[in-house]
Amino acid sequence: MEYTTTYGSLSEGATVGGSEVIKTMQAGDVKPLDDLHSIESVLYVVKELTSQIVDYKELKKKRAKTIDRQIEKLEKKIEFLKLIILVTLKEHKQKQIRFPGIGMVSERKPRTSYEIIDKEELFEYLKKEDEFNNIVEIQQEPSIKKHELNKLLSTWAKQGSLPDCIGVVKSGQTVTIKIENEELLFDDYEDITNEIQDLDFT
Repeated sequence: MEYTTTYGSLSEGATVGGSEVIKTMQAGDVKPLDDLHSIESVLYVVKELTSQIVDYKELKKKRAKTIDRQIEKLEKKIEFLKLIILVTLKEHKQKQIRFPGIGMVSERKPRTSYEIIDKEELFEYLKKEDEFNNIVEIQQEPSIKKHELNKLLSTWAKQGSLPDCIGVVKSGQTVTIKIENEELLFDDYEDITNEIQDLDFT
């Protein structure tokens, strides 16, 4: 006879004390088993439950990947819509426009980013400028504090003293969108969002 509970399944004849273990679990009562060998039945259930946990973890990973892909699609749609806003602002020679009760859009200058061409040369340059300890974390291997380095590189760029081991990467212009936390004031919002959801950017 096989017992199935929320704790797992157990065949009564498979191990010693299977029936007792199942009844104890169903009662939810922590008490000693009659036979020391009945612990084998407990181990059987633990094994089954562990297997279920592994299955759930695998399922969680698969679902997480699916959710990540959906988020990525939605983010691509937002970037696409930002481009539409940007070209529309440029066409009408506007830098910013507010829609009361909905939000605001404004043209934003691209943020300058940097790439490290030669890490070792950068380390030497930081040492020479007495900035090494402020920027570099020594772990198993040196690790750069990116936020601190970006601030320093911005300062050096303004002073015209960027070292040759650093390259400047300029990104295109983008748009800042602020959505107000209020109810939208037009009736066809649901229709619009449904159409947006149907767009495929894969």
